[in-house]
Amino acid sequence: MMSTLTSAYIFFNTSMGDTTNVHLRRAIAQAYDKHLLTQSKLKDGAIPLNGLIPKNLAKSPQGVDYRTDTGNLETYNLTKASQQWAIAKKQLGTQHVSLTLLVADNNTAKVSASFLKGQLEHNLPGLKITIKTVSLAKRVAMEAAGKYQLVFSTWTPADTDPYNFLTFYKTGSQLNITGYTSNKADRLINQANSNNPAKRWQMIQRTERYLMEKEVPSAGVFQAGQAYLLNNRVSRFSISPSGLVNYEYARLKSTD
Repeated sequence: MMSTLTSAYIFFNTSMGDTTNVHLRRAIAQAYDKHLLTQSKLKDGAIPLNGLIPKNLAKSPQGVDYRTDTGNLETYNLTKASQQWAIAKKQLGTQHVSLTLLVADNNTAKVSASFLKGQLEHNLPGLKITIKTVSLAKRVAMEAAGKYQLVFSTWTPADTDPYNFLTFYKTGSQLNITGYTSNKADRLINQANSNNPAKRWQMIQRTERYLMEKEVPSAGVFQAGQAYLLNNRVSRFSISPSGLVNYEYARLKSTD
């Protein structure tokens, strides 16, 4: 088993409804145990995603993995989650909030959604989560149209540039399904697209911290896992960081 670069998130609709409240988003982002989900429910090599950008994607100019160099963001923290939840309820003027979590009709999404519902309702008393399961095509269409409150969604990067993860939150980006818009975030994202490698790296880190710790348009859940059952005759089995197998380079031991 191994983790891949495919990353799972809760995306918040930041343009309408209760999820426009940043304290509610911060509370939810810190109120579920990612380690318990990956180790006790998924059990397929998935690992917690504490931030926007996954492990093993890119290395700094000094050769340090991005996630290690930047540190964990949006970790499971019931004390902070409870504090943010109290502020959110006060600002929303209610002790009870009901949200719908949109998910695709596949096993991983349904297992994750059920787990998230249980954790969030238990750890944030007064919060009710209703799971809405639809086909993958319909989920994609609904999230693109902004017809959701919370959506569980995954993304696999096409390359290893961490900057591309930031473009999810740039005003006007086609990837920006949350409807999030911020002049400060736009400035930071633009500054992160520098030709200077050291400055670029530092600005990507600064932008991720701002997005994930302050604004929270999304919350990391896990890096997806991939499991393989291999015959003991297999001597070489090439797997890319995204989890794809290059069978051209697979090799078997001689039976002689």
